Amino acid sequence: MKFATLICLPILFPGLLFAGAYKWVNEDGVVTFSQTPPPDMQAERVKVRSNNTSTGESSSIKLDKMRQKAADNAEDRELKKQEKQEAKEQLARKKKNCQSARSNLQKLQGLGNRLYMKDGQYQRLSEESRQSLMQQEREHIKDNCGS
Repeated sequence: MKFATLICLPILFPGLLFAGAYKWVNEDGVVTFSQTPPPDMQAERVKVRSNNTSTGESSSIKLDKMRQKAADNAEDRELKKQEKQEAKEQLARKKKNCQSARSNLQKLQGLGNRLYMKDGQYQRLSEESRQSLMQQEREHIKDNCGS
């Protein structure tokens, strides 16, 4: 029974085997650490902290959490990439609409009371209609050009 206890003791309490360490400096200034003190000189006893060993189950849970976090980060990066692409496309549309609205306003301002082509058909614009169209183009410019 005693023999079995002595065998099981290091297994159950591994920290007892490595309960401490010793540190000393020799005459050349070399620092040495050991589990046993030197026989011929004074040594300082140092406490050794043991790492907590984790079970396979907790390691598996940590690994799953890490994988989930990595997947979440990848998804976040993809969403940001899509948002950036959509913003870029929207900016291109606004730029195109801005140019179109400025061109239309310039044409309307230069028309006077002349003919205006709408849907392939020419028609004469009244001054009121022309001013209304010019106001619409100014609003488009305001919305799309930022000015």
